[in-house]
Amino acid sequence: MTRYLVLAPCQSSNISDVMWGQGAEVDIFDDAYAMQLQLDGKLARVDQSDLVPITISKITVEAFGNKGFAIAWTTDIPCHGELQWGKTTEYGNFYSDDAEDTDHAVGVAASQKRTTYHFRIIAATDGARGISDDQTFDTGV
Repeated sequence: MTRYLVLAPCQSSNISDVMWGQGAEVDIFDDAYAMQLQLDGKLARVDQSDLVPITISKITVEAFGNKGFAIAWTTDIPCHGELQWGKTTEYGNFYSDDAEDTDHAVGVAASQKRTTYHFRIIAATDGARGISDDQTFDTGV
């Protein structure tokens, strides 16, 4: 069991009609559900001092002309990966993978030409977490 701080209202995984309000502290037994809520930015561990840092490296961005882009990265331990992207550092879009691996890649359709997009990568597994710095890429003409 681990104690978490609720960052955004979310629903309990065990009792469908229970909502956790922002600012509440809750104990969660389901590690997989807690990890997904952390990736979604809805939960944070109260005590993060025991988390092992995950190193995110070899980040590459490859454009598909003006249709989209692929972002790939490597982590030093097998983990889940999440790509967050958008026109600002508020991101607003995300893709999470379910597989625990060290090599990750995500393809994203870019809806606007000649636009700068921001992105960051979050890597997480039980007891470990890593977040890349904000990065940008520009879509084609």
